[in-house]
Amino acid sequence: MYKEGGDKLYIGIEIFDKEIKKETYIEKNIIQSYFENCKFIEVNFIDCIFEDIIFENSTINLTKFNGCKFDNVKFKNCEIIGVNFSELSKFILDFSLEGTLVKYCTFIKLDLKKLKFIRNIIEETSFEECNMKEIIMENNKFKEVYFKNCDMRKGNFKSCSNLQVNPLNNNLKNAIFSLDSGILILKELGIKIEN
Repeated sequence: MYKEGGDKLYIGIEIFDKEIKKETYIEKNIIQSYFENCKFIEVNFIDCIFEDIIFENSTINLTKFNGCKFDNVKFKNCEIIGVNFSELSKFILDFSLEGTLVKYCTFIKLDLKKLKFIRNIIEETSFEECNMKEIIMENNKFKEVYFKNCDMRKGNFKSCSNLQVNPLNNNLKNAIFSLDSGILILKELGIKIEN
């Protein structure tokens, strides 16, 4: 990719083993592209479109996606640290996380309905006022993850561990939880379970 002033459209690019640090990309359209073993450190993407993209075994650290659109973006076996997903465009938002470490990230007022988060480690991250209806969150490991005012109805959280959700400030109707997460939810209500 080129810095501001270069081409605006990138189709079918494949980038391997590259580190991009403290660069800014404005109004770039990146389509049907693949990034493997790349590092994006303190990169600023502004009003960019990411369509049919795979990030694999890559690190996205303190990177900003101001006004960016994600359409079928897949993060596989990545590390995503310190990203504020709330900066993404609210109009096109379709991405998945698989086998990825998500740490110190923020999701506020996002429509995450029916998205897939599979086999991730999610730590010290917050979800606030998100539409998480019918989200698929399977086999995720949570540590100090905060949910507030989220609509989690019909969400699938089975096989997740250490998921703590306050049922008083989140809508959990018809959501599916693992047994250990269910016990943690009951604990939030002050209910004790004994053998």
